[in-house]
Amino acid sequence: MRRKQFNKNCTFFIFCVLSFIGRSLSDDLINNITCKAKASSLPNVNHQKNIKVRCPANCQLSKCRVTGTSVYTSFSGVCCAGIHAGILSANIGGILNVEIDHYGGRNYVGSTSNGVTSQEYSLSWHLDFTVSGESEPLSEPRVAFGISTTTSKPSIELS
Repeated sequence: MRRKQFNKNCTFFIFCVLSFIGRSLSDDLINNITCKAKASSLPNVNHQKNIKVRCPANCQLSKCRVTGTSVYTSFSGVCCAGIHAGILSANIGGILNVEIDHYGGRNYVGSTSNGVTSQEYSLSWHLDFTVSGESEPLSEPRVAFGISTTTSKPSIELS
């Protein structure tokens, strides 16, 4: 009887520890996206304020669709916005921090910067975003209690 109780408590404890580890790592998760992925199609875009993404190398500037300058509408390509803002190089790619504004705004100004021409949009829009660069290098994969965890998600195709 005592052994069953121990196994039950041990299982519960392990589940609690893994649950805590999962929650603490969730802020470090990076979504691998394509060059043309729009902010509106990012995972959990309607529920999160900050989303970290990894943009691939060799984004074709001629295929970039961006609306706004510094603040971009959610129908803009995230990686292209990062290139437009001067945070990413089209040839190298990299990691972006995407800050979502769930209230949106109005009067998005168009401009040309870093080989990307953004469009203007003078109406109000319900969701927009800004981008910033990764402030510190990524850490190595974490190991906790003998369980290897990574800070990356598999690539997902977003349009």
